[in-house]
Amino acid sequence: MMNTLQTGTQLKNGEYRIIRVLGQDDFGITYQAEQVTRECTVAVKEFFMTDNCFRDANTRQVSVPSTGSRDLVERFRNKFLHEARRIARLDHPNIVKFFDVFEENGTAYSVMEFIGGGSLAEKVKTDGAMQESTALDYIRQVADALSYLHKRNLLHFDVQPSHILLDDAGQAKLIDFGTSKHHDEADRQTSSTQVSRSQGYAPLEQKEPKTVSSFSPATDIYALGATFYTLLTGKRPPDASAVSSNGIPALPDSISETTKNAIKKAMEPRRTERPQSIEAFLACLEKTASPYAGPQKKETKKLEEETDETGTIVGALVIVCLIFMGIFLLRTSQYDTSENIPPAAATPDSITSPAAATPDQSTLPAAATPDQSTLPAAATPDSNGHLTVKVPNTPVQFDMVMVKAGSFTMGATREQDKDTNLDEFPTHQVTLTKDFYMGKYEVTQELYEAVMGTNPSHFKGPNRPVEEVSWDDVQAFCFKLSDLTGKTFRLPTEAEWEYAARGGHLASQQQTKYAGSNSIGKVAWYYRIGGTHPVGRKSPNALGLYDMSGNVWEWCSDWYGDYSKAAQTDPAGPSWGSRHIFRGGGWFSDAQCRVSARSLGEPYYHYFNLGFRLVCDPQ
Repeated sequence: MMNTLQTGTQLKNGEYRIIRVLGQDDFGITYQAEQVTRECTVAVKEFFMTDNCFRDANTRQVSVPSTGSRDLVERFRNKFLHEARRIARLDHPNIVKFFDVFEENGTAYSVMEFIGGGSLAEKVKTDGAMQESTALDYIRQVADALSYLHKRNLLHFDVQPSHILLDDAGQAKLIDFGTSKHHDEADRQTSSTQVSRSQGYAPLEQKEPKTVSSFSPATDIYALGATFYTLLTGKRPPDASAVSSNGIPALPDSISETTKNAIKKAMEPRRTERPQSIEAFLACLEKTASPYAGPQKKETKKLEEETDETGTIVGALVIVCLIFMGIFLLRTSQYDTSENIPPAAATPDSITSPAAATPDQSTLPAAATPDQSTLPAAATPDSNGHLTVKVPNTPVQFDMVMVKAGSFTMGATREQDKDTNLDEFPTHQVTLTKDFYMGKYEVTQELYEAVMGTNPSHFKGPNRPVEEVSWDDVQAFCFKLSDLTGKTFRLPTEAEWEYAARGGHLASQQQTKYAGSNSIGKVAWYYRIGGTHPVGRKSPNALGLYDMSGNVWEWCSDWYGDYSKAAQTDPAGPSWGSRHIFRGGGWFSDAQCRVSARSLGEPYYHYFNLGFRLVCDPQ
């Protein structure tokens, strides 16, 4: 192979000795080498743009003969160094480890672990199509690596079987980050290496670099699905344009329907129709109708013990909460002692309807929650336009309230008073042009467990809100619930959440500080009451939505960003960031239960004060 370093060539003052060439692409040459001081084998990647670079056979110096190409090569060489140093900071068992980065011979080098087990492409070529269980194991390993990357704002952009190596123990290692891209909080690419267009594995958006300028894990998810296809069939998948026109060729009959559907969803031609996170993709690989076991009696008994509001339990919870606040600041302000509202009496959590056994009975409508036996069996609107949805193959159903389109002033309006934070300014006019359904209650543990088969919550109880769920967990839940019901469920945008919290199209001219009242104790479980409580126990707001203030914070779909004073229509927040919005305050909040208060967390962040509420678009 021309222009490569010769066997025995030493680099970095004899630290590395070249053994042989492993491969070459448009941007570099990879060698097997010996690290002399450690007496171990490594892989060395040399930056060398085949069409632009020339090597002097005597001096080994790399030069660029064409003056017109020098700026281009220099830019990519700097990117090579920048990305190698970035990736060297990664530490994941399914990502190749980088040991060193240096410059020599007029070019740049990176040193990584040598993986001698060959690639998945070579394995398929030698052994043919894999058993489903074997392929699934490799896909899960690569998915774990991609999830790790995505949480660090990195996209790989070139996942394919030849870029997944196997170590001596058979563990998959993701390699070749030459086309990976990093995005900052404003969704600006901080790396601009060329976008890969590997035939069969690159989705349509990679044919036009402008369409991948914003961060979207869905691009890597397409390639992961295409890789899965290859492992199961032994064949390269058709090009993305052919998939767009003709769909994916039929998979073998021996493959489960769950896996077939997961691959089909991952390889949807339109990026927005694919799973939007690795967690959502993995949810597709689970059985689509997990049997509903219902809440365990043991957990209910534990709940009753936890809800016994003795001074000892409350004191212990407050201590635990204060410790957690040191880990993650929710920006709560000091409790307003003028709002001296005593906690409601503890009630067992084995009730069948959130409206039952209500401590604030005088403030609730006579029929806040319909009897379970009267609910419609299908997900159809009632005479008020409200929606009841049944989870297939379970006794669980939930209610949603119609929120009609309208306009409002978003942010720290006058009634929010002195408790506001800087990120609630400036106030601005927002118009929402589309109606939507919003969950009457926060998603309960009963509903979450019926869909996902697990309950991560710290404070157990079927009608308590689910908590300890990350934004990524919520995406997986929404994707799976949508798949089960045939409807599209999602998180509200921040604007939709605040509009609904303020009362939406039924809001009065006299705005309230909290969702439905200026009295926090009337509508919210908040700072003076330890732990979460069953949903629907406080007064609703004008729309009939419960617990929009307090109980648990609620994730929104938006990335966190600053407000603008300009009027907006159907805003969805910044196109990219590092942390998502959550709203409404929780059982450990007071001033943050206000309708304009904001907080934020990374997509993988979870907390025993943080849950979510669903939105469904009319169909």
